Amino acid sequence: MAEPKSKSNPTGFSKGLVSDTDPRYQVEATYRDAMNIKLVNSDGATFTVENINGNKKIVNLDTINKYFLDSYIQGGGPSNVPDQYFQDLGGYPLDVGGADSTGTNNSEYMREAANIVGHYSFKNQLFLIICGYIGYGNTWGSQSTGDFRTAFFLLDFDNHGEVLKCTDLRIAYNPEPGTNRFPNLNMDPLIKCRVEGIIENEGLTRVYWTDNKNPLRTLNLKDPDIHTMNPAELDITPKSNHNQGVAISSTSGNLPSGVYQYCYKYVTDTGAESGISPFTNMYHVSNSVSSSYQMYSGSPSGEASTDAFNIRFTNLDTRFDRIRVYALYYRSLGVPPLVGEVTTTDIGINGSCDVLHSSFTEAVEDGIAQILIPSNTWDICKDIAIKDNVLFAANLRSKKNYITEKEWNVKIRRWDVDLSSSALTCNDSQVKDYFHPHITGGVTYDLGDVTEAGSPNTAYNPINTFGSNANNAHRYLPTMGSAQWGNHNFSTAGTITGRKILGGVSYGYYGTTDGATETNGLGGVQVSFRMEGKVSDSVDNRGGLNNSSAVFFSANSPNNTIQTDSRSGAAGGNDNVDTEYRATMSLGSNKDAMASGSKRGYQRGETYRFGVLVYDKNGDPGNVLWIGDIQMPDHHDKAWQLDFVGEDNNAVPTQLGEDAASSLTKWRESSYAQDYRMSANGSSAVPGSAVHYDNTSCTTVDVGATFNQNSDNAKRNAYKAADSAGEHITLDLAVDFTFKIPAHVREKISGFRVVRAERKEEDRTIIQSGLLNDIVNYGRGDGSTGGNFYAVGPEGGYVGSAYVASESGDSTAISSPHNIAVGVDASDHAGIAADNVDEIYDQVLNGYSGIDAISVSAINKNTDSEALYLNESDGSAAANFHAGSGEFGSREIGRGVQARGTGFTHIRSVDKSSVSTVMFSPDSAFGARPHSHRGESFLRICSTMKLYDQRRYNNDYMQQHTSAANYKKFISYGYGDAAVNGSGSASYASTNKHANLHFSTKKTTLNDESGVMVGKRYVYDTYYHHYVSNYNYYNGLTNSTGNQYVNNHKQISHNNLSWTGAAPGGVTTPDNVPNSNGYNFGCNIPNSEGIVSTILPNSYVRYTSALTNSKEIGPGEFVGKSFFDTGLTAQQPEQISTHGFSNFSLGAAYQHGYQGWKNWWSYGKLNTTDELSYETISTIQMGTRSVLMVSSSGYSNVKDLGYIIANQDYYTQKNHRGTKSFGNTGGLHAHHKLPFYNYANIYVSNNGQYGGRTLNAIESTRWIIAGNYHPINHNIGEHHSTVFGGDTFVNLYSHQITTSPYPEKSYSKFIVFPVESYVNTDMRSGNNLGNNNAVEGFDPTTPPFSNDWFYNHVYSQENNLKSFLSLQQSDTDFEDLPNEIAYSKTKLSGEEADAFRIFPIFNFYDVEAIYGPINRLINYNNEIHFFQDKAFGQLLVNPRTFLQDSSGAQNLFTGSGDTIESHQYISVKYGTRHQHSVIASERNLYFFDINFSKFLKYGVDKKLISISDDLGTRDLFEKAAKYGRLKIQDRYHKADRINLNDMPLNFVGVHAAFDYFENTLYMTFADRLRIDYYDSVKYPNGRFVAETPLTVTYNEGTADEYQIIFALGTDPESPLRENYGGHAAKSIFSTTIAFNEDLEAVVSKYSVYPQQWIEHQGKLLTPKSRLPWMQYNAYGDLQNGFYHTYNSLYSVFGSSMSGVYGSALDFKYNPTGYRYYSHELSRGSLELWEWNHEDAEKTTFFDDVFLHPANANNAQHVTGSLDNTIDLPIEYPLVLKVITSEGTLEGVTVLGNALQLIDLGGASGDVSFYNANGVEYGTYNIDNGAVVISNNSTVNNGDLLKSIPALREAKIIHQSYIEKVINDMPQENKKFDNLSVVASVGEVNTSYDNNYGEGNKLLTKRGLQSTDIGAYFEKLEFITDFAEGRSLDISTNDRPIYPSDTDFSNILHKYREGILRIPLRYKSADSLNPRLSGTYLRAKLSARTTEKFNIFAIMAKYRKSYN
Repeated sequence: MAEPKSKSNPTGFSKGLVSDTDPRYQVEATYRDAMNIKLVNSDGATFTVENINGNKKIVNLDTINKYFLDSYIQGGGPSNVPDQYFQDLGGYPLDVGGADSTGTNNSEYMREAANIVGHYSFKNQLFLIICGYIGYGNTWGSQSTGDFRTAFFLLDFDNHGEVLKCTDLRIAYNPEPGTNRFPNLNMDPLIKCRVEGIIENEGLTRVYWTDNKNPLRTLNLKDPDIHTMNPAELDITPKSNHNQGVAISSTSGNLPSGVYQYCYKYVTDTGAESGISPFTNMYHVSNSVSSSYQMYSGSPSGEASTDAFNIRFTNLDTRFDRIRVYALYYRSLGVPPLVGEVTTTDIGINGSCDVLHSSFTEAVEDGIAQILIPSNTWDICKDIAIKDNVLFAANLRSKKNYITEKEWNVKIRRWDVDLSSSALTCNDSQVKDYFHPHITGGVTYDLGDVTEAGSPNTAYNPINTFGSNANNAHRYLPTMGSAQWGNHNFSTAGTITGRKILGGVSYGYYGTTDGATETNGLGGVQVSFRMEGKVSDSVDNRGGLNNSSAVFFSANSPNNTIQTDSRSGAAGGNDNVDTEYRATMSLGSNKDAMASGSKRGYQRGETYRFGVLVYDKNGDPGNVLWIGDIQMPDHHDKAWQLDFVGEDNNAVPTQLGEDAASSLTKWRESSYAQDYRMSANGSSAVPGSAVHYDNTSCTTVDVGATFNQNSDNAKRNAYKAADSAGEHITLDLAVDFTFKIPAHVREKISGFRVVRAERKEEDRTIIQSGLLNDIVNYGRGDGSTGGNFYAVGPEGGYVGSAYVASESGDSTAISSPHNIAVGVDASDHAGIAADNVDEIYDQVLNGYSGIDAISVSAINKNTDSEALYLNESDGSAAANFHAGSGEFGSREIGRGVQARGTGFTHIRSVDKSSVSTVMFSPDSAFGARPHSHRGESFLRICSTMKLYDQRRYNNDYMQQHTSAANYKKFISYGYGDAAVNGSGSASYASTNKHANLHFSTKKTTLNDESGVMVGKRYVYDTYYHHYVSNYNYYNGLTNSTGNQYVNNHKQISHNNLSWTGAAPGGVTTPDNVPNSNGYNFGCNIPNSEGIVSTILPNSYVRYTSALTNSKEIGPGEFVGKSFFDTGLTAQQPEQISTHGFSNFSLGAAYQHGYQGWKNWWSYGKLNTTDELSYETISTIQMGTRSVLMVSSSGYSNVKDLGYIIANQDYYTQKNHRGTKSFGNTGGLHAHHKLPFYNYANIYVSNNGQYGGRTLNAIESTRWIIAGNYHPINHNIGEHHSTVFGGDTFVNLYSHQITTSPYPEKSYSKFIVFPVESYVNTDMRSGNNLGNNNAVEGFDPTTPPFSNDWFYNHVYSQENNLKSFLSLQQSDTDFEDLPNEIAYSKTKLSGEEADAFRIFPIFNFYDVEAIYGPINRLINYNNEIHFFQDKAFGQLLVNPRTFLQDSSGAQNLFTGSGDTIESHQYISVKYGTRHQHSVIASERNLYFFDINFSKFLKYGVDKKLISISDDLGTRDLFEKAAKYGRLKIQDRYHKADRINLNDMPLNFVGVHAAFDYFENTLYMTFADRLRIDYYDSVKYPNGRFVAETPLTVTYNEGTADEYQIIFALGTDPESPLRENYGGHAAKSIFSTTIAFNEDLEAVVSKYSVYPQQWIEHQGKLLTPKSRLPWMQYNAYGDLQNGFYHTYNSLYSVFGSSMSGVYGSALDFKYNPTGYRYYSHELSRGSLELWEWNHEDAEKTTFFDDVFLHPANANNAQHVTGSLDNTIDLPIEYPLVLKVITSEGTLEGVTVLGNALQLIDLGGASGDVSFYNANGVEYGTYNIDNGAVVISNNSTVNNGDLLKSIPALREAKIIHQSYIEKVINDMPQENKKFDNLSVVASVGEVNTSYDNNYGEGNKLLTKRGLQSTDIGAYFEKLEFITDFAEGRSLDISTNDRPIYPSDTDFSNILHKYREGILRIPLRYKSADSLNPRLSGTYLRAKLSARTTEKFNIFAIMAKYRKSYN
């Protein structure tokens, strides 16, 4: 008896798909597999299986009519017809009939070669970003392969989801008139953007997007001028080209006193803001009147002024609309400024605007942070999210705003004088020089070609402290004088070769000239120097003579306009920028704010560390590249500077950056000076420049009678500043940098500026600079017996009536009138200093050493006892007459003394100290840089200064030397040495004391007897002291190779003293005197017995002196003798070291002599009958501020240089002016002064300058601004910058030497001299000479006691607010900040500026790096969640906790107040690498973790659940991620931050969307074995891919030069893996998995794998394309198309695909049942299709129809083995191609081989075909190729003839299936008889209404009792654990024809009363109808229909098996 049958329970499907369990334990109400189904049917019923709806096209962005904004049309913007947008790519075959193997192009091309790369949904509008080929070949579109343009569309929808219109926003389409084009934004069609948006108000709807390749961008969709915006404005920080502003004038206003500088930022109408521009230079403001030189001076900060500045900004970036200008107001030195907003103003059409800044009323809060601390220090981010009106950005990349030294090598080398060695300016071998082969047309920059440059010849050797190594110091350019020489003031061009030019140059800058093998491809820089002059005084010496209204000095000549960064190009064209630095007021000198701010230069002889700062494309500063530690020229160095175009009327332009050997680089002298002196007086001649270590700097000439006074040589011996008569010009030192910037650097930067290390006190080698003033001895302080020659002791300080000098020098008392000076008696006291004058003198000066402010104007008396006053003079060349000065000057030690008789008495006058001096230094005097002694400090003489000579202002012949007679007057002019006779006539003296006062100004201000005297100085000579110090060099020269001082070299060879007569005082003549009759110009200090040791010519005219002590002293200060302990022996006494120093001076004084050696100055009066005056009777003056110095080696003295040069004479001859004698009329008054002073620096050796010259010190340098900003011209390689921006002012400084606290007949003395100083002395305040105020100090009880030393130190403010850093290697290692989150400022709705564009520098937050980079940010449940590779968590953003106080009445908030307070991890195991897999619904947050192949959700319940584990679908998700490229970690070679495995638009990646209508999540796994050929070449190995290529061929010079034939890909589940599955690049393993949130169940897989999901209005939209229309070849070059055969490098469409799309071999991979070709899958990227559209037919997608006529190459594989081509048994539209060598065929009956089939269809028999005009041409027999012509029309070679098949529009219907497990009683083996499926089929018949508007749900279109269920269900597959699986074909012919892969057709199935019954049978060798047996049954029911079906249950009848 048969076993009774059982029926399985109808468990339903409510728990979804479960695939992990053993079928025996399949969970009830689950199913094992499903495709294209859902469980919530269209009527809303749940738990029933229904096939899914298809999709419907809602818009084609290619063909839809486009609209434009009204503002665009009104603005005259052009509109284009629709088909111009995404037109055919002419010449780039991308479709059917593409290029064949011969490269022949066929007729059809690809449209829509673009992708939607970003989108955002606003209510009923959808914003789209489209990137690709737009308008190809048109001027307004893409121009070439890879020229991807970007368009922005806005779709308007109605409430039903229908598109109303498409607006082409034309963003940045015409940013400037006449420019109309879609912008190229560097976006990639394969990279998907993350987009966020915010609606602020009706006028502001902003979107923000990032593609992880370009900067974060933004757009205001409501901006009416959106079409005119510049593409750079889209960046959060827009790319911008900055320039530096400049003050062009001072005008009326009320700015507070202080210092100002300015900057700006660009702003746009769209809310964009740039970074801060480069700062301007510093501009000072004072409360004094700026219209007058005398009235304008400094003032304390904050006081209201009457001034304002006009600031001009030129060369602005017109891509922006406006600039917002800020003022930085400095009130105190070194204190950060206040920042105020000046204005926001439109940018003019010419790119410039002027801004008036007239007041500073309110500082901006946190202004320093706003302008100093950069925001947006990163540019690229991976993801963004918005919460609490703050924009968050994650996984950042620091701005690549740096340039490495391997890109731009700007380090300089400096050469020694004969170019025998060079060196980098450091001594650390770790500092490298780099070289790259010269970059020309065939050579491009490649980091791999960069090598270390050749090593310098030797260690760096700068000039040392003593200047003793000048012969081999590294200081020069390697030009060897091969450059051209411009027509300059002092030399004839080209007459001298081999000239030496101070500077330095980078390796390979010139090419072989500087030691390289060729020009360095890394560019470099040439460094040289120049001086810029400014008028600092235009008043002569007589201007104030006894005229109370006259001024002492003044400069009302405006400063010259300069351009520092205007030059670029090889020819040095003045075409880079228009910025001019012009005078802001009519005043000269540094009173002009422009001069003090823009011409502040560098201290001569000092070393500065320079670098170049680069600015990125955003205009933000990057890193600094070190140039060198550059030692400035010394004062005496020969000066050459670049001769620019236009200077000296040059016809040949300067070739900036060219090899000097080309003779195109031109150099010239300054128009002011031949050397680097500080000043030039246009009315005074000075000696020519020559240095002993550079014999090209001067040509020695004979100045004898035959000398040509007009020759170039004469000019060298003496010259005068050109075109500046009557003016004293101060010269600021600047550095010229001529850069060569390689193209690969220019393309990365927007500009540069030279920067420097700030020279702090510890970095200085020069610690003080100033003028030296003698110290003299007053009285005889030792109290010893002086014999009968002079009185000694305290009395020795007075002139006694009993003891005066006689003519014979004996001790005989001489009576009047021969007595010149006499003592002061009691009757004189009332006239000079009250009754206690003796006591005052004794207290403050007598017996001490004191300053020398002595008046020696009254030199004698005539026979009428009238006073004779010195006729001050340069000295007479004609009469061998030495110079003399009565009031100001210095004393020369060792000059000969004329005594009575025929012989000379060479005695050393010791009235002055030889070891001590004082320095008048403004840095010390004003307290700006107080002086304190430092060990190992040295005093170095820099210059000899000379007093103004009034006669040189008055007499033209002293200003010119146009004749031989005037030449010596040109250099030295004096009066003859006529004897003084009884009549009193003497040319050197007269009774008019004012007429002879040529070297100073005298102004009487009190009682016609007291006042002030002023002596003004200019630089006369810079080298003499160096010359003397190097006498050994000159000693060996011939007469013809001497120098400008003395041509006769033998004069300097007398290196020991000799005398014509007996040596004085018993001094013996040395033995080695070469010429007993010679005379020497120097001697040493004799001991007390007059014994002279080794006596050398440099003994007291020296270059440097070691200082043993120094200090600042104040007015009237006494310094004890211990300070002067110099280590001198007892036999070398100095009065100052035995008695000390007193800061006082006598006015008139008289010199005593003792034993012919020891001299001092005494108190007395001239023995005259004239009324006593300041010049004739001693008065007491008090010294002021100075630096007192002492040196054991002595300090240098002055020489009478004018005399030496004019007379070619070093030594004293007969008839020279004597220096002392109190004898008769043949003698002269005591020791006249020379009109010269020494100017000196105090130096220290400083090996630790700037931290040292090591790599570490250089890299650690903090750099400050030096040069002006230089915008880059990207097409030009050479850029020149003249760099000021130093720390040194060159001023005329007025120093008050003395005051007159005892005013009777007393004059206070002032000196004015050029000085290098940190203090801008022109801006001192209070009483000072510059303001024509002179405080004599007459009242010692009432201030002011002297001129004021007031100075607002803010006027010394350097441009150091912002500092910059060098690049260290570690800085380049951390560009990416993968774990960092930045957050913006908080947005205020409707604000003009967009806060989301500003990410302050401190608004950063980091998460733990160990969990990998941040891949996604998302706002879920109003909290920001972040995802890393291996973790995800939540940011605590603005967290607040509410607490109640103890009373319960108050709410308290807790929290840190930080935007991101902290973070918390939800999981440190699970994360995601696929940012687009993260999706949120209202209830859950979903993501996929590729590391574990898990699908996870995190819900509002704060629980993390693995859906794939908990719902039994782990296997499903693992297989989805198993086979292809989803787990690779390779980077996209076109964007190194993009992972290849996360590129959905490239169809590799995981991306998801949530369908709110279905409450279903769709997660798409887009996957391929190979992405493209580049992926294959770069990464040849991989899972399921053969390890190596099959063939590699190299065919040099052909199109297939590099051809790789790769192994086939494999079917991952086939045992024949190495032979099966198609090409790896064509194998696609993609899937979509649906999860229903209501059911909490995985529902189904889908056979549609969209490129992307676009959520809008709760619906999902997808593009049609399913394969990229572009890929990359083996070289990584772009190819437009898909490789159509395994061994071709041609990129065309038409290639058949493998894997899920193309394979029909296994149901797992081809639910469509159709083989796609690449061109079919690539189309439609710009079509949007609505998913699950209610009007779409079931399981039909994208209106796919049977298409694919293949291209010619595929015809090779019709029968296919390699391609595994499957012949489909349906008709196709055949295509035949005419191929004939005849060109044209007409009327033939059989074409034969002339007709080629290029179709893969399986049709047979005769097929009609048609020509291009649709006319039937004939028939073609597919079986035998026979052709019958029915129309004798002409066909041409290449014509395509097509058939018109009947099934031309046959739809592709995707398969739906469900696999159910029946496992009742799983422990029992069963026999299964049949399957019962409870189902309904067909659509509801809506023609019948049940009065509820629902139609009749029981009636279908096909009828309830239809047995034709085969029109819906296609097949049944079944298997058990003991039976082999089988497939039953249950379809009928009433459905589309698809290939069958079933084993047999089953015609016994029945569909009755809603139940499909199918016998479970299969054929076998034993039985036709064996039953299935097993413990379970797996039944898979497939359907393929456009109509709806529903399955309610699947059951089986079975019986127990007893087998």
